[in-house]
Amino acid sequence: MVDRKCTCGSEVFSWTYVVDVAAKGQARDKRMKDGFKTKADAVGAMNAIEKDKAEGTYVEPSKLTAKAYLTQWLAGLTVQSATTQNGYKNAVEHLFRGGGRLPLVAAVNQAEDPRAL
Repeated sequence: MVDRKCTCGSEVFSWTYVVDVAAKGQARDKRMKDGFKTKADAVGAMNAIEKDKAEGTYVEPSKLTAKAYLTQWLAGLTVQSATTQNGYKNAVEHLFRGGGRLPLVAAVNQAEDPRAL
C-alpha cells in the first residue's frame, strides 16, 4: 500500500471534493467538503450531490431547524381566516412538542419527495 502524505509534509491526509450547485446558465456556486478517508468516498459524495441537483431534489445544507423554519413561515403567512392561521399554528406546535431540533435538511431528506414539502 502506498503511503500518502500531504504536500506540506503532514502525516494526515484526506480527500476533498468541490462541486458546482448552481442551476444551468447561472453563475458558479461552488461547494467544498473535505475529510474523506478515501478518494472513492469523496467521489461518491460528490456524485450524490450532482445526482440530486440533476433530479431537482438538491437541498442546500443549513443549520436551520425544521421548527425555526416553520415558525418563520407562520410569521410571514397571510391568510383570510383566523381559524386557518390558528390551525397551522397548532399543527406546528404539535409536531415539535418533543423539542424541534431536527435540522431542516434532515427533515427534507426523510421525506419521500422533498418537492412536496
